[in-house]
Amino acid sequence: MVSHDEISKLWEGAIMENHSLYNLIAKMGKVLSVDTRIELVTVGKDGYALKIEDVASCI
Repeated sequence: MVSHDEISKLWEGAIMENHSLYNLIAKMGKVLSVDTRIELVTVGKDGYALKIEDVASCI
């Protein structure tokens, strides 16, 4: 799991609001959704996790 704070560190020094992060995560989810084995999962209000079924076949 990657927390919201950890993701925000990627934009260190930049002004970033929560809706910007949510928009980015939504876009990433759409891109990843083309492969049904990969899913971007929201972990409560803590952060996000990448769920990959059958990892060996994705490599």
